[in-house]
Order: sequence, then structure tokens, then C-alpha cells
Amino acid sequence: MIPNRYDHDMASHEVRFSRTLSVAAILIGALAVPLYAQELNPAAYTPAPIGVNVVTVTSTYNRGDLAFDPSGPIDEASAEITASTLAYIRTLSIVGRAANVALIVPYVVGDLEGLYLGEPASAHRS
Repeated sequence: MIPNRYDHDMASHEVRFSRTLSVAAILIGALAVPLYAQELNPAAYTPAPIGVNVVTVTSTYNRGDLAFDPSGPIDEASAEITASTLAYIRTLSIVGRAANVALIVPYVVGDLEGLYLGEPASAHRS
């Protein structure tokens, strides 16, 4: 087989591209500087003043389809789940050091529905 001019031009382009890519990688590596991440909440471990009371109420609502193993008996399942919490936190001093005492009460309500062994089924959990 006789090589044609196109094969030669293509080979020289590949060699030039490979060299250019190598030089670019070396330059990028040489110019790279280390970057340091900052904590999202820099005051996360800063103690609150002693005697502070904190009350929080949270709630989240989720709705969507559920995925089960296809070989199992449940099909076309979906859920609506609400999760709420009530929390009370008090800062105090124990042996001269700041401390927190927390009482957290979670509450979850869920409505689930789907097909179990081909028959419609639903469940409500609280």
C-alpha cells in the first residue's frame, strides 16, 4: 500500500497537537498555585455567651416516587413525607467551660402509596 499525502499531513498534525498539549500541560502544572478552602461557617465552634436560650422550629416537606428493586413485590410507589423538629438549646458554664444542653423533638409524618403484588396499597405513618 502506498501512503498518500493526506496520511502524512494527518500524522504531522497529530504530532504537533500532541506536542502542544504536552507543553500546555507542563505550563499549567508549573503555574499552579495551591488553593486553600475556607470552612463554610468559620464560627461553627465559637461558643455562644453563657445564659443564651435558643428555640428553633424546622419543617421540611418531600414528595416523589420511590425506587425499589424491580424483582420485589412493590411497584409504582410514591411518598409524601413531612419532617419537623422543635429544639431548645441552653448555653451554660460547667467547670469554667462553655457547654450546651439541647433538647430536640423530631416528628415525621408520611403517606405512602403504590402497588403491592399488583394491588393498590397505601400507608400513613406518624
